[in-house]
Amino acid sequence: MDKKVTCSITLFAVLFPMMLLADDAPMPKINVVLFTPSDIRRPDGVEERLTQVADYTETFFVTWMKHWGYPPQRAAIFERTADRKVQVLYLEGKDTLSSGKYREATFAPEVWNTALPKYNLGRHRHVWWVWVYLGDPPERFTEFRGFGDVAKGGTAFANFSSLPGNIKVDDLLGNPFLAGIELKGCIHEFGHAFGLPHEGPVLRDNLGMPLMGANILSFRRRTGTQEKRAYLSKASSAMLWKHPVFSGTAKRRDEMPTCHVASLTLDNGRHGEVIHVEGQLQSSIPAHSVVVLDSVPNEQEDYWQKSYAARIDEKGHFDVTITEPTHSPGTLRILFCFDNGVITGDGQNHGIDGALVKRYLATPNGYGLVE
Repeated sequence: MDKKVTCSITLFAVLFPMMLLADDAPMPKINVVLFTPSDIRRPDGVEERLTQVADYTETFFVTWMKHWGYPPQRAAIFERTADRKVQVLYLEGKDTLSSGKYREATFAPEVWNTALPKYNLGRHRHVWWVWVYLGDPPERFTEFRGFGDVAKGGTAFANFSSLPGNIKVDDLLGNPFLAGIELKGCIHEFGHAFGLPHEGPVLRDNLGMPLMGANILSFRRRTGTQEKRAYLSKASSAMLWKHPVFSGTAKRRDEMPTCHVASLTLDNGRHGEVIHVEGQLQSSIPAHSVVVLDSVPNEQEDYWQKSYAARIDEKGHFDVTITEPTHSPGTLRILFCFDNGVITGDGQNHGIDGALVKRYLATPNGYGLVE
């Protein structure tokens, strides 16, 4: 994460301080914003384009969450008008395009502080999807960014493209038009606004490009394919399932669960073909799932680390199967998905920054944790 994004997150925390929420805690909304510098006229067809984006995104998330056994309580996550168009918040910046201020994803506070009073939104730590329009192509906003967690809400920045064309809910994200308007990248940053980390493909699943993985060009270059398919992983589905936007409740949203893992072990499968990560979670709030990110230096890092997920039983026991071990030493980052929407591994920090980190070695006799 670069300094610009760190600055944005710090300002976010200052402007939206933690509050204790009662059982009737106000629900966050997804605020879809079309943002332009003060001297740029917004293009025609904004509502139509962003409605198609919203329709596609809802369908994509719901389809895959159901596929993995995490059907959301709320399938319609976007605010809509009476005629079913997505509710777009139109915001104009204080400065001009030539100022350069709106070429970098550092102006989130201006978005929040302008939109909240203008649209009477309430400081409920919403999820913001900010579409920045700097003019018709080749002019474009290039600083795609996303950050957030269940407690603070989140913000994603993406370029609004005025290229002509339509988005159908059954289109593949790698199709020429959707690739041309970078829709996968736009939804990828939206995923970060919910707290989703980067992850790579589990190749034996043969599902295409993970949403939270590398961009289309990088994926195709590394895999030597012309892949068009994309999917939401089981791990991402588990992490989204109890977020207030998908669960429909913000109860205990601010409560960070205590968590302790007992008897964490690596159990080598036959011939090292798989690894079982097994343990016992003790926590103050029930957790429904565990996510394990397997990272190996120079082989699968960041956009290429493999993710695995499994349910946690009512007694806190979990057993995750790593189906594609590399037979090299690496690092496991373990996250627990709690019923109040919090994702943590250490009980102190949210998301990947709060992962329980365990190094492991690979030897001829199998895998073992480094104490």
